[in-house]
Amino acid sequence: MAHHRLAAAALVVLFALPLGACADGAGDSDGATAGGATLLAEVAGYREWARAPGDFAAPLNPSSGPHGSFVDIYINDVVEQALLAEPDTLDAWPVGSIIVKDGWEDDEGTLRFVALMEKTEDGWYWEEYADDDLESPLYAGTPSACVICHAEGSDSVRAFALP
Repeated sequence: MAHHRLAAAALVVLFALPLGACADGAGDSDGATAGGATLLAEVAGYREWARAPGDFAAPLNPSSGPHGSFVDIYINDVVEQALLAEPDTLDAWPVGSIIVKDGWEDDEGTLRFVALMEKTEDGWYWEEYADDDLESPLYAGTPSACVICHAEGSDSVRAFALP
């Protein structure tokens, strides 16, 4: 009898947890990119990238957003080149654009979140990680929490605008 209760409990956990994740807007992807790795794993050296334009040149920028009290934002070479090459005509971020935001809890550099977004042929793909698990995204794909918030941005980018 105890085995049946244990098996029933395991089934509840197995099926209820994924439903809970969908209900809170966790997204419609399993967190893996087309190659099977997470986007964060693919861009492991992102802290060597250029910093986002505007007020983001210095580290630990104060923030009132959901990713942390302080942020550092990095852009890949696709974004950087688009900003340099098309400053007067750029009306959307090109496919291949990747933006990574480190969200810090405090000005001492206590990591809270790492959030990423990549422009694909199908639109933006998002991932967000908690500081204690940089292996498994909290959000991945097109989670409603990301899509709704970023809809207010310039081609879904809120931290800095298209030129």
